[in-house]
Amino acid sequence: MIRRPPRSTPSNSSAASDVYKRQGSDFTNDDLVKEISLTKDYEFSDVTPSEMKDSLIYIEFIPKQDVPIVWAKIITIVRKDDYLPVREEYYDEHNKLMRLINFSNIQEMSGRKIPTVIEVIPQNKPGQKTIIKYKKVLFDIKLDDDIFTLRNLRKGK
Repeated sequence: MIRRPPRSTPSNSSAASDVYKRQGSDFTNDDLVKEISLTKDYEFSDVTPSEMKDSLIYIEFIPKQDVPIVWAKIITIVRKDDYLPVREEYYDEHNKLMRLINFSNIQEMSGRKIPTVIEVIPQNKPGQKTIIKYKKVLFDIKLDDDIFTLRNLRKGK
C-alpha cells in the first residue's frame, strides 16, 4: 500500500519527476499514472525469445527519437488469450535489465479481469521489491463534478 502524507496545498508533478520513486516504493509516478504512452512514444514489434511460451506474446518497445524517455527498451509480455500483462522488463542504454514488473493473481473485479498483484523488482537492489495488492476495484463509478476542484484539493477532501 502506498501512503502519502497529507498536504495542505495541491502539488504539481512535472514530467521530469515521473521517473522518481513514489514515497519510498519502487514504483515511479509514470507506473501509476501512465503519462508515457507505449503506442505513441515508442516503436514496437513482436519478438521471439529463445525460451518462449506459446500462450504468451512478447513485444519490444524502443523509444522514438524525439521523446525524452529513461528506458532504452521495454519488453512487455502479455497473455495471448486476453492480452492481460504478465511481465514488463526495463533495460538501460547498455541493454542491462534494470527493473521487472510482474503482474499476477488475475481476478474479475467490477466486471473486468485484472491482475490484482503488481510487483516491482529493481535489479540493482538485491532482495528489494514493492508489491501492490488490489483487494477491491470499482470501474465506471459516478463521481461528483466538484470532487477535483482546486477548492476541494486545497481542503484535502
